[in-house]
Amino acid sequence: MAKVWWAYLAERSIPQEGASALVTLGMRAGYLGFTRITLGYARTDFARNMITQKFLTEATDPQDALIMLDCDHLHPVETFEKLLSHEHAGVVGALAFMRGAPYNACAFVRAADGGLHPLAEWDGSLMPCDCIGHAALLVRRWVFEALEQQGTPFPYWRYTYTDGDASMPSEDMYFGRICERAGIPQFVDTSLIAPHLFTGFVDAETFYAYRADHPALQDNLTVERTIQLPSMVSRVDL
Repeated sequence: MAKVWWAYLAERSIPQEGASALVTLGMRAGYLGFTRITLGYARTDFARNMITQKFLTEATDPQDALIMLDCDHLHPVETFEKLLSHEHAGVVGALAFMRGAPYNACAFVRAADGGLHPLAEWDGSLMPCDCIGHAALLVRRWVFEALEQQGTPFPYWRYTYTDGDASMPSEDMYFGRICERAGIPQFVDTSLIAPHLFTGFVDAETFYAYRADHPALQDNLTVERTIQLPSMVSRVDL
């Protein structure tokens, strides 16, 4: 029977609202028999890699799941159950939103022009995407095995990497790109929304309100650059 490991990432101090949600989920995880991976403060990419390294040393079943929760989100109490309900999905995340205007969804699809476009419409279902933000992320063990077999060794997250002459500070975009290149499907559960903390929480209502006030954005919801991975991914021992 597949088992579950979980961890939360604390790159900075944990907001009170986020802490309350994590306490509730922590109690839920204990009740469900999940294994918690503990980690102190660390930069996000290092934290994800160290958590993954620990998971891979303990998990043995390809269906074993690793769930990572960011501390700057208000995670719903049903987060674990919803992520785990998608047994066929190797990579699935909650729907979150960027904390600044225009509050785009942190889920992207590859368009015909080669660019990554933020998801603009959803219906509460499980939807395929080509890159997913990591507010609440589930990855099954077979995904890491597939990445290794496809020639993408550990580490699987990089906070800063090169896209042409530009530096890309986004470990979740990097992970999404290597999964896309390896042919590993990614999904976003659009019924599971994890509001993003800034001075308030960004959710679907915020997104739609901003878009209604800025109609010119309707035809311009796109990420301008196509992300290219470095030709070589070196192994890093953490």
